[in-house]
Amino acid sequence: MKKFSVSKRSYCPHCHTVFQESNDELIPMFPKNIPENIIEDYNEAVVSLSTPKASAAFARRCLKNLLKEISNCEVATLSASAKEAKKHLPQDISESLENVISLGKIKENPLKDDAEGQIVDVEPNEPESILDSIEIIAKNFYL
Repeated sequence: MKKFSVSKRSYCPHCHTVFQESNDELIPMFPKNIPENIIEDYNEAVVSLSTPKASAAFARRCLKNLLKEISNCEVATLSASAKEAKKHLPQDISESLENVISLGKIKENPLKDDAEGQIVDVEPNEPESILDSIEIIAKNFYL
């Protein structure tokens, strides 16, 4: 099983790409085989981290699309996408995903669970936690 840690994020406004810092180098956060819509929402979530509600909305939509890609299943909500995708992920990543769903109280809030970019109140560190999960899941699934 591949192990990945969460990395420090840097955004380049010229190429509209998020990079990770590794050994004093900047390398693209994700490989090129990740669907463009996932990368676009991820980048928007990172760029808008100073506005947590907006960042979380982009991050939830990104996570839902990533989970749909992994499970190859069309479901209506983020929590349902997570439930399906957990069947395809290692247990430690599945548990981490469940923690993010719980932290953001996503199952309890229909506007968050819908994950269609709704702007709603967020929990402390919710956007960052969702972004961390996206990075770990995507690197595990696509590398």
